[in-house]
Amino acid sequence: MTRSECIEAWLQTGAPPADWSAWDGDDARATASMRRILVRIVDHRASGAPLARRRPPADPVAVLWARVAPMVEALLAPAAAAALRAALPGRLRVVTRGSLAACLSELSLEDGWSLTNILLEDMGAPPLSDHAPQLDGLCTAGCVWVPPGAFAPPSGQIDVLVHEVAHLLHTLSPRGLGLDKDGLLVDVPDDQYETFAYACELWACRALREEQDPLRLARDICLADSRVDGLRLAHALEAAGLRGWAGLRDAVLSDRPAA
Repeated sequence: MTRSECIEAWLQTGAPPADWSAWDGDDARATASMRRILVRIVDHRASGAPLARRRPPADPVAVLWARVAPMVEALLAPAAAAALRAALPGRLRVVTRGSLAACLSELSLEDGWSLTNILLEDMGAPPLSDHAPQLDGLCTAGCVWVPPGAFAPPSGQIDVLVHEVAHLLHTLSPRGLGLDKDGLLVDVPDDQYETFAYACELWACRALREEQDPLRLARDICLADSRVDGLRLAHALEAAGLRGWAGLRDAVLSDRPAA
């Protein structure tokens, strides 16, 4: 494949070429070229994007903590919650047109492609391809990556900040935060990552929506994201209604199937 063909195929799927022969095997040079292309695309599409001037708050970490504190302090022991709060400034990346290049330098090409699509969506610009997943944020490389729109007031079902920090809870270890404890902050099974994040997001938003049947909520989420275990999500919301955050956590982590 020529360079142009490799670039076009990557922009359509997010999957880098199997080899970098079009760049004489120099994967570092090829990767840098791909990242520059993403920045140029965003710069070009920003000129016609209705929300391109959207900006994050002056203190994004403070807004983040205010939104996620009830979840973090309920699900973690006090020492772990305090350690995570102290670590958040270094774990938050706000991706904007101006910060995109720096953000891409920290990510793989696959994740950089996803993050660029998130930014384009936030700006109201077309995605890189029709195959781009519908994502509002990203949790990878031990950090939360969100666009300015994530800081808008949450709705009755959507709080991107809570969703992505919920992913951070099953990514980080207490030892990595300076605590003398092994394991993860919340040891969520691999196949329940999205179920856990959506459960946390929906429970955090409960006061902003009219009462809605947990099974219907779960069904709506499953239609939008096939990675979610709908029965377990409904069970987690029901358990949260009885026992709060602890009930939600136990329902997601339980080995028994949700009924």
